[in-house]
Amino acid sequence: MSTKAVADQPKVAVAASILIRAPMLTVREAMLAAEFSVSEASMKSLQRKVTRSLPHKTKRGLKHALPTSSILTQKSTGGSSTISDISPLTDISGKENVPPSPPQKEKKQRLTTKQAQDKRAHDLVAKTKAKKAHKEATILYDRERQKTNNGGMSVRKVEEFIKKKHAGVGPSRATIHRYVVDYGLIGMSPRKHGPEGNIPAMMYTALCMAYGSFLRINQINAMGSDNSRSKLLPILAETMNISVSSSKELIKRLCRDTAIDMKCDKLSFAEERRVRWTTYANLELWFDSWEKTLIDLGFMEDDGTGKYILPDRQLRNIINFDETCLSLDGSSINRGGRPAAHYHDPRLPQVGISTSKTSHTTTMITGSNAWGEALPPHFQFMTSTQTDDGKQIRNECIRYMKNVKGEFGLGEIASKPVSIGMNEKGGMDEEEFAKYIRNAIMPLYPNALPAKGKWVLLKCDSGPGRLNLDLLAELRASGFILFPGVPNTTAVSQETDQNYGPFKTQYCKSLDVVVDERIKQKKCIQLPPWQVGLIVFGGTDPETNLVVKSAFECGFLRENCRNAWEKVGAAPLTRACMLNNKVRRSLGDGSDDYQQMLLNIQTANDVSTNALSTGGYNGNVMRREILAIPTTEQITEEHSAERLQLLMKSNTHGKLFTATGGGHLTADDIFIASEMSTREKEKKRLASEKTRRLRKMAAEEKGKLVLSTKGVEGNGWSVSDVDAVLAWYDFPHGNKLTNKDAKMSAWAKIRQEGKEPPIFETWTDDDEMKLLEASKTEITLDDTALGRVQQKRKSNFMTAIQTMTKEEWAEVKSQREIAESALNLSDNGVSDGTSGAV
Repeated sequence: MSTKAVADQPKVAVAASILIRAPMLTVREAMLAAEFSVSEASMKSLQRKVTRSLPHKTKRGLKHALPTSSILTQKSTGGSSTISDISPLTDISGKENVPPSPPQKEKKQRLTTKQAQDKRAHDLVAKTKAKKAHKEATILYDRERQKTNNGGMSVRKVEEFIKKKHAGVGPSRATIHRYVVDYGLIGMSPRKHGPEGNIPAMMYTALCMAYGSFLRINQINAMGSDNSRSKLLPILAETMNISVSSSKELIKRLCRDTAIDMKCDKLSFAEERRVRWTTYANLELWFDSWEKTLIDLGFMEDDGTGKYILPDRQLRNIINFDETCLSLDGSSINRGGRPAAHYHDPRLPQVGISTSKTSHTTTMITGSNAWGEALPPHFQFMTSTQTDDGKQIRNECIRYMKNVKGEFGLGEIASKPVSIGMNEKGGMDEEEFAKYIRNAIMPLYPNALPAKGKWVLLKCDSGPGRLNLDLLAELRASGFILFPGVPNTTAVSQETDQNYGPFKTQYCKSLDVVVDERIKQKKCIQLPPWQVGLIVFGGTDPETNLVVKSAFECGFLRENCRNAWEKVGAAPLTRACMLNNKVRRSLGDGSDDYQQMLLNIQTANDVSTNALSTGGYNGNVMRREILAIPTTEQITEEHSAERLQLLMKSNTHGKLFTATGGGHLTADDIFIASEMSTREKEKKRLASEKTRRLRKMAAEEKGKLVLSTKGVEGNGWSVSDVDAVLAWYDFPHGNKLTNKDAKMSAWAKIRQEGKEPPIFETWTDDDEMKLLEASKTEITLDDTALGRVQQKRKSNFMTAIQTMTKEEWAEVKSQREIAESALNLSDNGVSDGTSGAV
């Protein structure tokens, strides 16, 4: 070190101390205050010495930037110093103040598992880009060096070219030169730092491949719960012949080196039945049946090229509805989305958020048609009253309920009110569902007819009330088809479920806003059930005058409804929901690209686990096979005896789906099979009743014969005579009497009490005819519930004819002629309700 540098060292320390005390100064200003000359304070080398003397310095410079400031006036050099001559950065004594001690090390914030995995993926992508740039740089520089007459680019230009190409990513010129000239590693990845590991490089590559394919195959096989860290550690330890504690560090490296295509999230709980039913094959089978029905019913038309399209005019005639539970209990409902975070001081009490509390719930059922028109909602309230006369609703409830506009099948846009029902649980059952269909849905489509091109399709889930035979018959006779989706797939295959997401989010927000405002104004925060319309439709809260936003509009605007139909892909028919991430897909399902990806995953697992086993490890522990998902096939043909027998035993939607292959519930086979099942039960009942009555009649005949021929005293009766009389009188526990004396005592008791033989119905010819009718195996559609409804309507029509005027009769004949010519009506009806009319 030069003498000059040694002389400058004290002044450098003083300048650094000044910067610490007054960070608003520049380095030059601090040097001038430390009695550097103007020329010295402008020297970059001396400025760097001052900068390097500062504490808390990082590799890239100061931890905190030093902003510019006004120029510090130099001290005068003549005369004795006064207090005003001393720098404010020193004590009055002229000594420097001692710099403060460095701050304590900040506590490192731990990343969540998801954040850590996202960081690994980001780092691995950056590392991959850096490797690519490194390889290109070494190849390019080696090629340029081989050019003669100094015609190639220098290493500096190669560096600039590579970094420009890769957006600033690339090795330095020193690194490029060292790898090409010194190492001779051209077109290869950078060397790894640190000592050699215990696992050979080839085996580690195989382990990464096995680990990644192991996780993916578990996910494909719906066993994603096995991909948790706690379950992976022992598997990894057994595979690599190490302890579980040692595998903790190894799994960190595996997560780091396989992070590009892998995410880490919390798994939501799913019911086993939903996982089992939500498969690509089941949805494909349902869509095949749906498409066939659309064609047969006249919804889809041939465009002239052999392809069928769904015209816009038919979209209004395809509707979907679903129910949801509405609660005014702010402490129990799921809001969806990311929960709000609230700032707080941990030293103070944290009591939570004030909200409303109630045990009452209300069911709302609504939906939309494929054109995007929302259906008027139906509200089902809870009530403890058992009789219809006792069921009451407050008049104020209606003030919050708003009408819904739509055209539907009315021919013009109309405003339709909501509907209201009540039962004990406040939910939909078979009775309430039938009321909803008859009173809320069917009036929206007065133009519905059981004729091709005039049907209305009701798409729904497999909830309660869908198998009500009387309702199905009424729907079919009125021109409506009830078409349930794949059982237990509501979240994927039902359009209204897509609308309920944004609806519920706004519903919960509105409830919170109303409760918070009532708390501020010191009002009662309990919302009675009849005020649910305020949260659903919005309006002005009567307690606070707060304007509440409409949740119904947020979920069921026309645009939202159309988006929901597009996500499912039922109308227009795109089958979009089959590609939903919630749908299980295996080998043979999905596109060719997806199949190739599955084959690549299986091949990677096979090759990597074999390589591990060959290298002396337990590769078979991580060996997995993509399992084929059991498919639901249509095992019977339409109108076949096998299908009818299977439908007779199908008392659940799952069994019906298997029997019909996802067909609708208003087909001919459903009515015929239901009639066969009813008749089979009636046949068994009547046969049993016949046996019982004939036995009673025989006992009466024998008992009367004994009494008329041998008298009532019992003298000379045999054991069989006593048995016949006791059987006629239906003596209780008579079969437990083991000897004649006991039986005679029983007869004496009957005489003493003056009992008469019981009266019973005899088996008549009419009863025999009923049994023969129930035993009939040849059943036509006229014998079913549908046939009875049609016959009743014809009878009502014949009665109405008697009072029709000539003008009304002329209108009837005109409508009949138009229908016959335009829709090709048939007097004999149609086989499964898919074309023509009944």
